[in-house]
Amino acid sequence: MVYQKEKKSDEFILPLEKYKVIVNNVIDIVIEIDLNGTFTYVSPQSKQILGYSPSEVIGRKALRYVHPDDLRGVMKVMDEAIRTRTHLSFEYRAKHKEGYYIHVYAKGGIVEVDEQERLVGIVRDNTDKKLAEETLNESKEKYRNLFEKSPILIFLVDIGGKIIDYNDTAVNFISYTRDELIGKNFQDLNINSPSTMEILKNKFKEVLKCGKLGPIEFKIDTPKVKLKWIRLQASLVNLGKKIIIQVLIENISEKKETEKLLLESEKNYRNIIENTKEAVVIIDLNGNLTYTSPQLSDILKGKKFSQTSRFFKDIHREDVGKVIKFFKKVIIQKNVPEEILEFRILDNKGNYIWLSSTPKNYYNDKGESIGFITTLREITDKIMAEKKLQESEERYRLITENSNDLIRVLDEDFRVEYLNRHTHSQILGYTEEDLIGEHDIILNHPEDYPLVRRRMLTLFKKKELVYESRMKHKNGNWIWFEVKAKMFKDDKGNQKYLFISRDITERKLAEKRIKESEQKFKNLYENSPNAIVVTDFYGKILDQNSAVEKIFEYKLEETKGKYFGNFDIFSNEQILLIRKGIKEQIKGVKVPPIELCVKNKHGKEKWITHQTSVINLEDELIIETIIQDITERKKAEEIIKDENRRLLELNTMKNELVSRVSHELKTPLNSIYGGAQILIELYKDKTCNEAQEFIEMIYKGGKRLKILVENLLDISRIDSGKLKLNLKRSDIVQIIKECVEEAKYLINQRNLNINLDLPFNLYLEVDMIRIGQVITNLLSNAVKNTPNNGLINIKLTDMDNSILISIEDSGVGLTSNEMEKLFKKFGKIERYGQMMDVDIEGTGLGLYISKEIVDLHGGIIWVESEGQNKGAIFKVKLFKNPDLLLR
Repeated sequence: MVYQKEKKSDEFILPLEKYKVIVNNVIDIVIEIDLNGTFTYVSPQSKQILGYSPSEVIGRKALRYVHPDDLRGVMKVMDEAIRTRTHLSFEYRAKHKEGYYIHVYAKGGIVEVDEQERLVGIVRDNTDKKLAEETLNESKEKYRNLFEKSPILIFLVDIGGKIIDYNDTAVNFISYTRDELIGKNFQDLNINSPSTMEILKNKFKEVLKCGKLGPIEFKIDTPKVKLKWIRLQASLVNLGKKIIIQVLIENISEKKETEKLLLESEKNYRNIIENTKEAVVIIDLNGNLTYTSPQLSDILKGKKFSQTSRFFKDIHREDVGKVIKFFKKVIIQKNVPEEILEFRILDNKGNYIWLSSTPKNYYNDKGESIGFITTLREITDKIMAEKKLQESEERYRLITENSNDLIRVLDEDFRVEYLNRHTHSQILGYTEEDLIGEHDIILNHPEDYPLVRRRMLTLFKKKELVYESRMKHKNGNWIWFEVKAKMFKDDKGNQKYLFISRDITERKLAEKRIKESEQKFKNLYENSPNAIVVTDFYGKILDQNSAVEKIFEYKLEETKGKYFGNFDIFSNEQILLIRKGIKEQIKGVKVPPIELCVKNKHGKEKWITHQTSVINLEDELIIETIIQDITERKKAEEIIKDENRRLLELNTMKNELVSRVSHELKTPLNSIYGGAQILIELYKDKTCNEAQEFIEMIYKGGKRLKILVENLLDISRIDSGKLKLNLKRSDIVQIIKECVEEAKYLINQRNLNINLDLPFNLYLEVDMIRIGQVITNLLSNAVKNTPNNGLINIKLTDMDNSILISIEDSGVGLTSNEMEKLFKKFGKIERYGQMMDVDIEGTGLGLYISKEIVDLHGGIIWVESEGQNKGAIFKVKLFKNPDLLLR
């Protein structure tokens, strides 16, 4: 089919056999037809462009693949080419294997092959260009813009053959003036030979008859036209109410020269190869690159190759095994399998890109396979898109399989062909095997069958539907679902149905409860002891319950539809106050209930609480007012106020009496207590035992009375707010040690063991006397409540922002009820008759005073105990900076 001409000795020319293989791998289809119109050769590209493999086409008539509307034109052009032995170039619609037609552009001519004449041509997919031409005619404004700027010569001719207009491109290629052309009949112009003009006249008639003319090519002989070869096509165009002929003339002089060179020289084949998008590579059986087209360097970002380059060294290590395995198969079988290889290779910038390879065997002059030739195309974007698609599919499958909703896909017969297994098993108890292939309606409640069928009819009309239905659990229970149904078609055009079902059993139960609640609310509304009045925004009464009549003595028939201010219940000031509160509530302000003194129907005064709520009901504001009759409460409050005033006076008198009596008792008690203490310490050995016992009795009694008086004075100060602190920086460790030393007599008397866990020192801003009083009270409490031979632990802990004092005893412990009584005034826990080895004496004032002192310091005091006979821990936390503490 292709012949190799002699080349200059200093020019590197590929052998003819290589070019035969290269032609088989270019983008366009190369065809060969005998003079009877039968395909004798078709290149493999027909598979990609038209869907036919060469074996399906060779031996069949070429015209059977031409669109019926284009058949006549194609036959004429082919007859002309055979008759005149000239090159042909035309467009037509070719039939794809799938049944549709695509626009193609064909060019070629008569060539002698093996002493037989053949029609050899190149067929190119011209669909994009045809779509562009059709888009060009969509708008007159666009057409005019393209008319003026088009690189193609455009002439507008009326149906009589007179030239109406032509574009600027035509001006550049003709020497005629506009006066010489506009209004002239093209048939009168001497632009070509008489025979060519006769053809043009006939074609003009064909345009008028068929509405268009197919592209035709012919040579121009006149010097007034600066073109040698043109490609002409024409069509009828509606221009307003006028029909004209649009003539498109393309300068194909350069193309004709290229085609001539292509047929005359092997160099033209090289040009075809090197101007395709794909790279062409020839590899010998040793893996060496014997030829690479320039596109390979472009694809690999400038990487250079020579005939000694090895093809496999830059292939990704994960793909090189696949490529080498294929290469070995080619060597062993001496034949390239029909498959597409996809692999990664390193480009010049150090990145891996994806290539697809369509290899073919490469033979020498003796017909021996000496390697293979392949077309390489970059498919990085395609691979990345496929990867993203796969990840997306996996992600959506993961979402579907883990969805909390039931998802089923039904075929056109409403049989289940997909379901999310886990969710169906979890919610309905069915396995995939239970439902796949079954009719979906078996899940529905029998009572719902007619309703389901009606819904399916609605689905056919609307394509989408949302409804509620019951479905049967495998255990026989019925579950309510909200179902979203949608019709769709799969990739093959088959009708499918998607059903997504959400369990709404709880919602259904809630709706049932709401209905029941509404009934209950209605009952509560009617039977409420509080008066409930419903008005619109302007105060017109819409409804009221029976309690309104009890309070105001107005019946619903008297009030309904009337403004609430028309009744002599509220004063004008009260009405303004109520309206103001409603406006504040509309703004989102929370308005508390108000107390008002109003009048009933007969003028009797009533005290009420008045509370309004604003309800937005279907874009309408409704005001609900709840009124409670508090007349009796108001009377009781007045009585209580009078009683409180009298009690306050009595309490003041009591505090003054306690303070005065305590001060009066304190002086003689100090004398008795001090005198008894001197007698014990100085005259213990000078008195008889009987006198000594009386002296100790006086001492103990005086001590208890002294403590009681001091506590009463402190309580009086606390109640009157006169207990003040004298804060100084003090060593807490030293305060604790002094308190322990003072209590040594009681500790030794009860044979108790005391353990101190204290730092060397720890300073804090406190009233050292009052804190000492707290520690003494807590230590005294621990001593009294710990049986003989018990243990007391005192620990001081320094923390970041505070200190913690804990006094733990192994005593009788506390119950939860007993702990609630502690730290309250006279909160003494009675232990009479419980046979416990503890000191039951005391007033219960010490812990109360201790709590007040700790509170004044900004601290916290509390007790912990696991129960009776399990000891107790009293803890005091004092903060280093109580003013800044957020507690």
